[in-house]
Amino acid sequence: MSAYDVDPAIDPLRPSDLHDLAALEGRCVSLLMNTHRSGPATRTGGDRLRRLMSLIAEYVDAEPADFLAPVESLAADDHFWQHQSEGLAVYAVPSGLLRFRLPVPVADEAAVGVPRLRPLVPALTSGTTVLVLALSSRRVRLFEATPWTMTEMALGPIPSSVDESEPDRDLQQSLQSSAQGGGDQNFHGHGGDANAQRAVTERFFRAVAHGLAGRVGLNSAPVVLACVPENRALFESVGGHPRLVKEIVPGNADRTPPATLHRQVREIAADLIPDADRPDLGRWTSLTGTGRLLHDLRAVVDAAGQGRVEAVLVAPEPSTDGTPRLVQDAVDLAIRSTLRHGGRVHALPDIPALASGDGITAVLRW
Repeated sequence: MSAYDVDPAIDPLRPSDLHDLAALEGRCVSLLMNTHRSGPATRTGGDRLRRLMSLIAEYVDAEPADFLAPVESLAADDHFWQHQSEGLAVYAVPSGLLRFRLPVPVADEAAVGVPRLRPLVPALTSGTTVLVLALSSRRVRLFEATPWTMTEMALGPIPSSVDESEPDRDLQQSLQSSAQGGGDQNFHGHGGDANAQRAVTERFFRAVAHGLAGRVGLNSAPVVLACVPENRALFESVGGHPRLVKEIVPGNADRTPPATLHRQVREIAADLIPDADRPDLGRWTSLTGTGRLLHDLRAVVDAAGQGRVEAVLVAPEPSTDGTPRLVQDAVDLAIRSTLRHGGRVHALPDIPALASGDGITAVLRW
């Protein structure tokens, strides 16, 4: 697979990643820092990570000597620091190292114990992963798209073109062809020749549909076609895919750069977020005065530990002066407990009924 320059220096942070962090057992060291995409400051990343390490040294002296060795290896990796985005979150546990290059800046912070989760909430992907099939007779490409990345996938059993699918065909006799939008050919000649060309395209699209099912399965992420409208209709008529999305990215799929495809696909994917993953703001706001909204941090932590929290809404951290600091934030504990009991985490919206002076609001199950 190859990542295009949509933003290859981002590691998409999905809700499942936040669940995995909340489920970590044992001692956890969290190191978060602002990073730089380019310029001389990229060379300072390793030293700044080591400075964060120095803040927690006295708390981990009793740990095995190799507990934090992967962090030092990361600090010494010059190549890694040359490929950053806006922020970095590193989590060291006895079983290994987790790290996320984030599309949002974060303060330089270190924490020991409960994983530092609050700064990650604004970076959660506000969309869903989709597959993009750029389809024409001349060229087929398959991508995995998240709100932040667009990665080309190996085609595997999917034929890359009609020439690969039917290398022995000879439909050019008695025909004049001219390239049309979408990279397909418009053939002028006898009616039988046009029918023969359509039959070739149908067979090719059927082979693509069969190969796609073999490549990603029938219960994959939603599949978005990038093609001319008539190709979508033909692809669906010969089998298509169970997860095929009605809306397409229209136009010449052969010539559209991946970055342009990604911008168009993001708009489609935003409408595909499952209802279960969307903030239910209307219902939550209506709970005002019922006792099922908590705005006090201590009360939220207690309720989350009891499994009573359906969702926590978390405000961004207050700005800092940029000085690296050791933190212990009860909001992290509330997030972890909520996730461990099957609750959800969202950014706190700018709605007066949900506002909280403590930077966190909980919606209670009962």
